[in-house]
Amino acid sequence: MRPTRNLVKDKPAGDRSAASPMPAKICIVEDNPDSLEMIVCMLRLQGYEIISATDGQEAIKLLQKERPDLIITDIQMPNLDGIELIRRLRSQSELSRIPILVMSAFRSGVVSEALAAGANASTRKPVQWDNLLEIIKQLLPVYLLVSAEPMLREYQALLGRIF
Repeated sequence: MRPTRNLVKDKPAGDRSAASPMPAKICIVEDNPDSLEMIVCMLRLQGYEIISATDGQEAIKLLQKERPDLIITDIQMPNLDGIELIRRLRSQSELSRIPILVMSAFRSGVVSEALAAGANASTRKPVQWDNLLEIIKQLLPVYLLVSAEPMLREYQALLGRIF
């Protein structure tokens, strides 16, 4: 079963087909091209929409245009490391609620620092796929419910005016 958002895609005018669910969008931030390719391929096979960046600075630029449902980031990267990326994302109100999963081959102290900076969860590298997918499934529903809250309030208000 394909993971989906609780929202539906807008259809072009005149399109009479049923609305289809949008796949959950995940941003992967990883500087190792082989690791990035492997993670992107694996998550696309699971039905996720993937966007990616190769370091924290590139991720910041990407996230000014794109709004993923989850961010998965490495910690050790050039230009802007994962911990500083997390701090910057948590300081921006429009990005602060997106769940962040860190991946690291480093000792627990670095992971603890990432969690203290605002990451929601962590997993070790090399990636254990079952573990990664389980963490993703735990993080996505919480965010999707929170991000849908304003829309739900609008629907309630609209229903209140109709009935």
